Amino acid sequence: MQVLVFTAGFALLVSCIQFSYRLHIGALGKSGLLIGASDVGLLAGAVVLVILALRQEAAIKRLVPGWAVLTVIGAAIVCFVAGPSAAGVKELIQTIEILWVGYVLFSIAVRDGKGEELLSALFLAAALATAAVAIYQRLVKGTSFFEAGGLLENRNYLSAYLLLAVPWAAGKYLAPQAKARLAESIAAGLLVAASFFLAANIVVSFALFIGAAIAMAGHDVKGLAGSLTQKLSLGALAIVWIAATATSQGTWDGLAIYRQDVGGTMKPSARARRWQADMCAVSENPVFGLGLGKYQTEIGVYYRGAAIKPDGKTNDAAGFDLRADEPGTQGIWEVIPVEGGLVLTAAWMIMLTAGAVSAFRNERPGVTGALVAVLIAGTVVSVWMRGIGVALAFLLALAAEKPKSGQPPQ
Repeated sequence: MQVLVFTAGFALLVSCIQFSYRLHIGALGKSGLLIGASDVGLLAGAVVLVILALRQEAAIKRLVPGWAVLTVIGAAIVCFVAGPSAAGVKELIQTIEILWVGYVLFSIAVRDGKGEELLSALFLAAALATAAVAIYQRLVKGTSFFEAGGLLENRNYLSAYLLLAVPWAAGKYLAPQAKARLAESIAAGLLVAASFFLAANIVVSFALFIGAAIAMAGHDVKGLAGSLTQKLSLGALAIVWIAATATSQGTWDGLAIYRQDVGGTMKPSARARRWQADMCAVSENPVFGLGLGKYQTEIGVYYRGAAIKPDGKTNDAAGFDLRADEPGTQGIWEVIPVEGGLVLTAAWMIMLTAGAVSAFRNERPGVTGALVAVLIAGTVVSVWMRGIGVALAFLLALAAEKPKSGQPPQ
C-alpha cells in the first residue's frame, strides 16, 4: 500500500501548482482535455486501485462514503438530464476522480499513521510555499492585488486553497492541545498570518478567522471558555487577524456593489451584475440547473438590462477556452446552484455538513473549521477548480477517522 500513500502525497503536494497539459481529442473540440499535475497523481492512483481491487487485495467500495456516491449521482443526473457537453463530462470525471479516487487514496494513507504524517507535512509545506510566493509578489515585486496568487493563478484561487489549509494547520500545529514540533508550529503560524493578509476580500478573511478559531478552540464545545492558554491563543489569533486585515489593501474593495466608471458615474460592479444573473438563472432552472460545466458559456443570456451586461468571454461560446475560463472559477454557491440546481446544491451541502460533523465527532476541529470556512466563503470563491479539490478530498478523508493512538486531537 506504500505506493498508494506516495501517490496520494504527490497529488496533495502539487495541488497548489496551477498549470495543465492539454490533450487534443477531436470529440472535445478545440480546447481538448486538460490534465493538471494533481490529475496525473490521481489517475495513477486509480490504476493501482483498480489492480488491487481486481486482485481482491483492497475492499475499495467499503471506503467510498454515502455522501460521495450521492454527490456523483447528482452530478451525473445534472450532466445528462440538463444536456451533456464536453465541459460537463470533464466536470463529472473530475468529480469522480476527486471524491472517489482521491478520497480512497487519502483514506488509505490516513489509516496508516505514518502515511497521515507524511501527507500532513506535504500539505503544510505546499500551503506555506504558495503563501510565501504570494507575499513576495505583493511586497517585493509589487504585483497587483488580484494577480498575487503565489503558485496559483490569482488571489481568488489562492484564497480558496488557504480556506482549506489554514484552519486545518491551526488545529494540527497551533492549538493548545496540539503536540507539534517547534518548526511545525512556526510554519503554521506564518501560514495563518500570511493568509489573513492575502485574503481576497473580507468574507474570505472572516471565514479564515472563524475556521482558525474553531480549530484553536478544540474539540471541547466549551473550548472558547476553556483554559487560560486557550483564551490567550484565541486572543493572539484575533490580534493577528485584525492587524493583517487592516493593513491589507483591497480586502474591503472586493465586495463593492457599485463602482465608479471612467466617466465618474456609479454603476453596479461586475460581482453585483453576476449575482443578479445567477439569481435569474436559478429562478428559471431551479431543479437541474443549466447543466454541468455550462456556467461560463450559458450565464451570459441572464444578464438583463442595458447596464447589466457580461464582461469579456462570459457570453462568447465560440471563444470559450477551458484553460482560461474553466467552469467553476466563481464562488461554489454561485456556480453549483446555476449549473446543478437544487439537486447538486443539496448534495454539496450534505457533503460539507456531513464532513464537518464527522470531523468534530472524530476530534479533528481543524478539519471542522476548514469545512465551515468553505461553507461561509463559498459565495465568493470555489474550492473545486484547478486541482484545489484534491485538498478538499484530503480533509474529508481526515474527517472520517479519529487520530491514531498517541496523536493529540487535531
